[in-house]
Amino acid sequence: NAVPTWNGDVAALVDWIHDMETLATISEQMSRKLAAIAPQRFRGRVRDWWSLLPPEHRRSLMQDWHTLRAAIISHFVTTRFHQELIDTYDRQRFRQKGHEKESPSDFVYRRLRHFRTLYEEGAAETKEIRAVMRNAPAMWSTILSPDSLTTIAGLLQQVNEKTPELVQVAGLL
Repeated sequence: NAVPTWNGDVAALVDWIHDMETLATISEQMSRKLAAIAPQRFRGRVRDWWSLLPPEHRRSLMQDWHTLRAAIISHFVTTRFHQELIDTYDRQRFRQKGHEKESPSDFVYRRLRHFRTLYEEGAAETKEIRAVMRNAPAMWSTILSPDSLTTIAGLLQQVNEKTPELVQVAGLL
């Protein structure tokens, strides 16, 4: 039951991919097991897609999570939807409409989930930090000193420790 279900709804894809990536990064063995278990958790049109693939093709996709992920993205993320994801990511702002009560940490998590879905896991941490901070309130850079942050863990720690200050300066804009 730790493996989430997915019905092919692309609107839920970012969170589903994030949950799956979290499991897959436990170990290489977990990545392989996840690729074998995930299809059993498919629902709706993704289950239909999977069941209609030839057995040898399904077996090849079940090598590991990253192989299965690539096939899912290739099939379900159309060019149009990919562009919509990019546009959504580019428009993300702290406490934007629909996220009015988010904490600074929630904003960072949201940015990272979208970044990693669009550009896959494995980007340099400094690149991820720059991507997150690009749409953060400008005044946050005076509190977080993003140039000195080199790890995601460091960014998350700083954001957590400095939440009151980050919220306060964001409210001044």
